[in-house]
Amino acid sequence: ATKILFKRRRCYALGGFDAASWTLRLIAGGKSLGSVGPHASDGLPDGTCLFWSDRGPQLTDGVRLIDIGKEIKGRVVAVTVDSDISVGYSPDEGLCYVVVANDGGGPHAYLAWDVGERRWVGEGAWKATGGDDLRVRDLRAIPDTALPGPAAAATIDSVDVDSDVQLTVNWTNGDTALDILTDVHRHTSPAFTPGAGNLIDTVVSGVVSYEDAGRTSKTPYYYQLIHRRNGQSSSASNEGTATTALATPTGCTAETLVNGIRVKVTNNQSGNPDLAIEHRPPGGAFRLLTTLVNQTTGEKTYDDTAATCDLVYDHRVRCIDAGETDSPYSNEASATACQVTLDLTFASHSAALAGCWEGANVIVLWGGDNFAPGDTARIYRNDNRGGYVLRATVPLVDGSYEDTWGYASGSTSRYLQYKVEAWENNTVLKDTETSTESTESVESCPPES
Repeated sequence: ATKILFKRRRCYALGGFDAASWTLRLIAGGKSLGSVGPHASDGLPDGTCLFWSDRGPQLTDGVRLIDIGKEIKGRVVAVTVDSDISVGYSPDEGLCYVVVANDGGGPHAYLAWDVGERRWVGEGAWKATGGDDLRVRDLRAIPDTALPGPAAAATIDSVDVDSDVQLTVNWTNGDTALDILTDVHRHTSPAFTPGAGNLIDTVVSGVVSYEDAGRTSKTPYYYQLIHRRNGQSSSASNEGTATTALATPTGCTAETLVNGIRVKVTNNQSGNPDLAIEHRPPGGAFRLLTTLVNQTTGEKTYDDTAATCDLVYDHRVRCIDAGETDSPYSNEASATACQVTLDLTFASHSAALAGCWEGANVIVLWGGDNFAPGDTARIYRNDNRGGYVLRATVPLVDGSYEDTWGYASGSTSRYLQYKVEAWENNTVLKDTETSTESTESVESCPPES
């Protein structure tokens, strides 16, 4: 392969078969001849190159230069530099046209070189609309042959349901040419006619799928494709269809209840679908908790009483309906089951003193909120300011305890006070209340036997 390279007064041949063999050499006779302008040369199908030099037209085969200007030297003049001189080959006619001023300063004319016969065969001038002389620069020939259209129509392979608002069309191209374009048409009715009114996008060569976002939930859509190339169109593809998924539930929340977790979510799908509520314990997997059937749109509430207290559960919801594609899941919402704060609001005591060790003679009372089975109360007594001593552990829900105090009525004043601790599940101290210290007139009894 050989390429001809021009400078203002040089003419070179660049040839070779690979990077190691490429060589650049000066063409014989090309030491003082070159192209007078950037558009003043063109390659011809016989392996030569026609160019205009400052000595007129020349041919080169990459080895030598051939002066072909003798026949026309009387009609054109040599030029030094002229960026308007243009050379262009017309494959339909087999002619190479040269546009040059015919007298060095007058209107531009064209000269026609017959490539097969290697001679000048005609001349003339191109006129603009209105008859004015047309100046031409960078002459290019366009073949008068029909360019190829698309080889075949596309084939839709599938339409995938991505979500409640997106479908993806997948296809096989009927033409893989680099200049092929594919029009994507969409309609909400089957067997539609593709046209400008339902054209949604155009993709370039090599693309084999299209994500169609912004659709409406639970709605069927139909697609057809048309290839375009060189101003021509293929027939329409087969029709592909799919129905978007049910609408995604939104605004899922979870809040702690005394006996579990309350889940709230908004159903956005009309037609009374079902709502599938799932929960996941720590370290576990989501599993179906319940299904709310025939739900209208709007906010829905469900109390998860199957959750184990004090554990954090995640919840999510999706819309389901027979014959339809399930919706995507809602957002996830988390809460701790049965996590409530034990709250002691008071503790008190009252003494009913009698003879020594004749029975329970002090009543301790307490109250509060969020008591549950398994929670305990630890009762401490402060005897005459000597410090608190544990007397008993009883169910917190009992609310009272009867204590025996070893003093009988008398003239000696003694001090008495109680403290109540609330323990969640008998393991975690949650709250403490003390009774008001009282002064009792007592006399000492012997030790309790």
